[in-house]
Amino acid sequence: MKKGFKVSILFVTIALPIAIFLFLKYYGENQFDIPIYYQEEDTVMDADCGIMSFPYIVPRFETFTNDSLILPKIELADINLFSILPNEKAIRETLNQIDRLKATFGYQSQVKFFLLQIGDIKLPSIEKYENILSHEGVFNFVKCGLLVQTYFDITNETKHFTTGYAVLVDKDRRIRGYYEISDREEVDRVISEIDILLKFGY
Repeated sequence: MKKGFKVSILFVTIALPIAIFLFLKYYGENQFDIPIYYQEEDTVMDADCGIMSFPYIVPRFETFTNDSLILPKIELADINLFSILPNEKAIRETLNQIDRLKATFGYQSQVKFFLLQIGDIKLPSIEKYENILSHEGVFNFVKCGLLVQTYFDITNETKHFTTGYAVLVDKDRRIRGYYEISDREEVDRVISEIDILLKFGY
């Protein structure tokens, strides 16, 4: 009797973790799963951007030209955050949040930050920021490469955004997240999702 009881306990001890694992695998929500955007054709794509192929990857930055201006080639890291700077009224808080991100991940070689400057925005203390892209073709990259206006439905905003936005791109040039970078809670989400990508892969 005692032997049968011990066998039953042993069986439950082994089977229960397996049952929980299988349940979570097939029915649970994976809290560490960072989405990959535009894996299938999306009907809301911007018609001005021409034909797009799916699964979507961000075109190389140097392919965006304006008046024969060739934009510089940029090297991506494993995780890349492209921050689009807003107009002068909102830029201070945006830069404060970018400073938070750089303080958190600045030592990580796998993480790289890019600032995208559209128009004639005046950057305070610009010398402390690296990877600032401010060429004429940047707007086309934001619109048709990162698909920022499509995602946030701000097609009415053109050369001066009223809010700072950011796009997370992995080493395979897949879009992994969109954020309002001027918002502290959104930046908390950026930090969490970059942490997940660093710990659990891309």
